[in-house]
Amino acid sequence: MKKLLVLLAGVTPLLAAAQPKPFTLQLDVAGMPEGTLVYLLYPGIQSFTRDSALVKAGTCHFTGLLNEPVKGATRTEAGGKITAITNFYLEPGALTLKGKDSLQQARIVGSALNDDYYALEKITAPYFKQMLDMRMTAQKMTPEERKSDAVKILNEKYKLVADTFRRLQMAFIKTHPNSFVALETLHTYAGMSVNPAEIGPVFNSLSPALRATATGEKLAKALAKAETTKTGVAAPLFTSYTPAGDTLQLQDIIGQSKLLLVDFWASWCGPCRAENPNVVKAYQQYHDKGFNIISVSLDEKAAPWKAAIAKDNMPWFNASSLKGWNDPAAVLYGVNAIPDNFLVDAKGKIIARGLRGAALDEKLKAILGTVQTGAQKN
Repeated sequence: MKKLLVLLAGVTPLLAAAQPKPFTLQLDVAGMPEGTLVYLLYPGIQSFTRDSALVKAGTCHFTGLLNEPVKGATRTEAGGKITAITNFYLEPGALTLKGKDSLQQARIVGSALNDDYYALEKITAPYFKQMLDMRMTAQKMTPEERKSDAVKILNEKYKLVADTFRRLQMAFIKTHPNSFVALETLHTYAGMSVNPAEIGPVFNSLSPALRATATGEKLAKALAKAETTKTGVAAPLFTSYTPAGDTLQLQDIIGQSKLLLVDFWASWCGPCRAENPNVVKAYQQYHDKGFNIISVSLDEKAAPWKAAIAKDNMPWFNASSLKGWNDPAAVLYGVNAIPDNFLVDAKGKIIARGLRGAALDEKLKAILGTVQTGAQKN
């Protein structure tokens, strides 16, 4: 934790001195018809930018300002549909996008940054495509198919492909400590629930210049926050409010529980509502063994929050500041996506995070023991 705080202290002055720098992009794709309208899309300094230029004499130009490299794309459209697209990194300086036959096959030339990007894409794209195809297959499954072994087989295959995809990403990151592509890939790899034990050492192995970028600062802050909510540390204490408006302190609930699930959700969150039946089932099975729950809602209005509690049958502790993503408890725990949860033991220490579906039941069973039901009780 101390190392991360020192790192942050060193990063901030460097960022304060950073100034936007200009870029130029020249498009040179043989055979593009005169007058073709080409769009350039990228996350600009203040907002997402959609620029356009007409092809004249086989070329067109774009200019802009950047604080750091960003992923961008050029594309053509017709009838509201994309007809061709190519992705790359925009970076300060002069860039040339060249292609022999079409925009779809065009590549940035003379850029070490984009050479890294294309190298990573070459080794990971086949696996990414497989993952997308499997997601599409799952979405098209009938209710009967979702109840069959086909789902289990598909999930197992998806996990194997996803694991390979992530291994390739991590191998690239570790062998390219000076590449912005490695930093951004690590940021994506870390996800919303950052594991500081895994991500911290890799982040610290990157060059100081990379860690001093805005993306580097963002990841450093996420790592520092994750240190305060990682497995084995004391759960950060907070005070919130019940649906009746009374104060509710986490410390008081910890004292009543062998295991406590600090659950973050919202009435408007579809995945949260889909997960609630699993949480209800776990509560019904293990509450008598000492399992308790406090659900912290990221709602902004009381009415839908209270209605969802009643509809989803959530008889445990419920709390919210009605401040949405700015809920103090969510900020304290570094929650950037929901559903999310933290399992806390009787001593107030975090022992797990992100337990959903069967994973929650398996963890509770391992600690509290098998629940006897029906004839077994007698």
